[in-house]
This record gives sequence, structure tokens and C-alpha cells, in this order.
Amino acid sequence: MAPARHITKRYKTWYAVLDIPAAVRGHFGGLRKFTKTLDTHSEAQALVRAPFLIAKWKAEIAHAKGTTMNPLEQDVQWVKKMQAAEVAASASAKNDYDMAGAEATGALWKDFLTEMDRKDPGRAKEVFERATGKTVPTLEHLEAHLADVDCTSRSRDLKRADVTRLARQFPTTAGVTRKAVRLWSTKLVTGGTLKRASVVRLL
Repeated sequence: MAPARHITKRYKTWYAVLDIPAAVRGHFGGLRKFTKTLDTHSEAQALVRAPFLIAKWKAEIAHAKGTTMNPLEQDVQWVKKMQAAEVAASASAKNDYDMAGAEATGALWKDFLTEMDRKDPGRAKEVFERATGKTVPTLEHLEAHLADVDCTSRSRDLKRADVTRLARQFPTTAGVTRKAVRLWSTKLVTGGTLKRASVVRLL
């Protein structure tokens, strides 16, 4: 095996391989390394095919290392980043090699969502819709909005609490319809959570 090239030969067939750092192996079911056949007996072809898989795996490892974001938001931001990189690479492509690179970048986030869809269809759909702007987290622009509101600090805190209460029921703006909000507000009153006057102010 040639470690720097991330390929190894098994039974006359070449494979792409990449070690997974111990710190993130838990994200991959305890797997110690990625391994995938390159479907070729030719070392030269293996060296051409391997980099695309290696780039994909490295991106997944970087993603697993994560940030302080919650896991869902982390997935959304990574897909957004890769989509933007694909668009930028396509726009600046000058030849077939550049276009192949752009397509490989696109394959990273598409393969990521395909695998997620296999494991958790609902999560994959939500990540895609949020990454593409089809749905927006209800609280995403709250602080920017409150910063522009001319009111007292106490009033601003009250507004924040009201919208946060709304977001607990409707995590994304796609769910905030007249009918859904009407049903929710009625439930708040009939369930004894809030008085009618409070619900009116909340709305």
C-alpha cells in the first residue's frame, strides 16, 4: 500500500482507503478506516479515481469534528457550504477537468444526503429544505429583528419570549399558517396555558 496515495491492492483489485481519526470514529459506528473498491486492476486508474473518494471522506471527517452547533444545524451549514462551493467551482470552470472537480464537489453533499436518507429520511429532507432555503428556522432572524425594534429592554425581552414560544410549536416558518396558528392559540386558552388576553397579545 502507498499511504500517501490512499490506495491499496487486494486480490488484484485496487481500493481507496483512509484512516478515520479516533476522536470521530463514534460518528461512523466505530469504523477505523474508510475502504471502497475502485473497480479496477490498473494502478494508474486507481490513482485517478481515488482522490474523489478521499475528498468525500475527508469532508465527512471534517464535518464530524463539528462545531458548537447542534447536530441538525451542523448538517445544514455543511450542505450549504458544499452547495456554494459547487456553484462557485462551476462558474469558474475553464475546462473539462475543472467541471469534473465541480461535479465531484456536488457529489459530496448529494452522497451525504443520500446516505442520510437511507438512515433517516425525515432528517435528510429537513436538512435539504433548510439548506436550500425552502424552510427557515423560526428563530433564525429573531435577534436581528429585535435589534431594529424601537422599544424598551423589558418589551424586547417579552417579544423574544413570545416568538420563542411560537418556535417551540413551529420550529420552521413553513409550519406557521393561519389555520395552524389558530388551532395552537385556541389550545393555549382551552388548555389553561395562557389567558385569552395573553394569547391576543402573543399573536
